[in-house]
Amino acid sequence: MKVGILTFHNIPNYGAALQAVALCNAVSKLGLECEIINYKCENIIKRELVPKKFSNPLKTFKYRYIFWPKEQKRIKGFWNFMLEVSNISDNIYTQENIGDTNKVYSCFITGSDQIWNLKITNNDLNYFLKFVEDDKKKVAVGSSAGEKWSVEKREQVSKLLKRFNAIGCREKDVKQLICELGIDAQWVCDPTMLLTPEEWRNMIIEPSVKDYVFVYYPNAALLEAAHKYAKERGLTVFVLNIAKLKTGEKNIYPNSPAEWMGIIANAEAIFTDSYHGLLFSLYFNRPVWTTCMSNRQKSVVEKLNLSNVILNEDSNLENEINYKEINQNMSIFRNETLEFLKKIFFE
Repeated sequence: MKVGILTFHNIPNYGAALQAVALCNAVSKLGLECEIINYKCENIIKRELVPKKFSNPLKTFKYRYIFWPKEQKRIKGFWNFMLEVSNISDNIYTQENIGDTNKVYSCFITGSDQIWNLKITNNDLNYFLKFVEDDKKKVAVGSSAGEKWSVEKREQVSKLLKRFNAIGCREKDVKQLICELGIDAQWVCDPTMLLTPEEWRNMIIEPSVKDYVFVYYPNAALLEAAHKYAKERGLTVFVLNIAKLKTGEKNIYPNSPAEWMGIIANAEAIFTDSYHGLLFSLYFNRPVWTTCMSNRQKSVVEKLNLSNVILNEDSNLENEINYKEINQNMSIFRNETLEFLKKIFFE
């Protein structure tokens, strides 16, 4: 059985890249031939892989000649990382020829991240495996919608989801949303959790800096907390790619997921409103705080019993994470999801 994964894999987003790598590797470890389908979604390319345009010509000029070269370097770093640690199809597919994949794969997985967010994909229903023939196995693993579908889209989406052999959702509320459509769904972990921390450590690039806290997806509350934590311990505050730095802050710009993981793994503490920033902080057993309680973070906090990472409930930064318990909870969730996959492929 040859398995093809359709997901967001070719964009300079740390979480998107790492979940694609993890899912492909996890399926391959089950003994199946697996690769990521090199699909080019027009709206994803427009959002992530081409220079932005602004109404202000000066702003456009500044972006094109100062920021875009840095972004190009990061795009290249991500792609090299993907090629090194995962299997990606040699053939490139678009909306015009995606149906040709039916000749290559006997099973299709629609992967994690917000692939069912129709605003992000501009209503690209290929992420619901619309192009897959009826006799092919169709599976969702960790798929996310981001938000509820509109009434007019719900019927169309429902018809496509009913064709799936199995659906595993990354967030509890997305699982409930699909169950409300009369379709069975299971709550599964983010694919990045399918690999062990040891496996992720084997992929990291060690940072050249040390004695720092890391702020990723910053806001005022996170930055204030990071400065407080760093000042009390004589640490530097590193912030990922923020334009205007305050006194005591330094910019850091990892050009690949391997560098990004290295920065998290070696940080004295992480302050982040990123979903995957939170997850990888947990994988590497780091002190971490967040202010974001989106459906993604809520699902993680509930499943792992992790309320002490919420900054609003620990403004003095005194709570320590019981990593013995959290590691056990993550291991259980990982094994539950692996059993979900094994049942799909081998029963």
